[in-house]
Amino acid sequence: MSDPINPHDSIVEEAIRDPRKVYGVPANVLNDARLSNTEKRVILESWALDQERLLESEAENMTKAPRAVNAPEELLRDIRKAERMLH
Repeated sequence: MSDPINPHDSIVEEAIRDPRKVYGVPANVLNDARLSNTEKRVILESWALDQERLLESEAENMTKAPRAVNAPEELLRDIRKAERMLH
């Protein structure tokens, strides 16, 4: 008999894979009472890494992401601010 899937673990795993899809903005990660501070840090670090890679590829002219209200630079600043709030 296999172990049952913990819904909480599934949420965390999905958030690590695609934090923007799950949370929309970094503040929503901070406000999720279901998460431990460690889980919040892991999700925010994953999100920051994604944004850094996007910025690097844009700088290398590999991709041109459409400029939205929350541009990659602004989103990365918001992620870093959220990370600092956990310390």
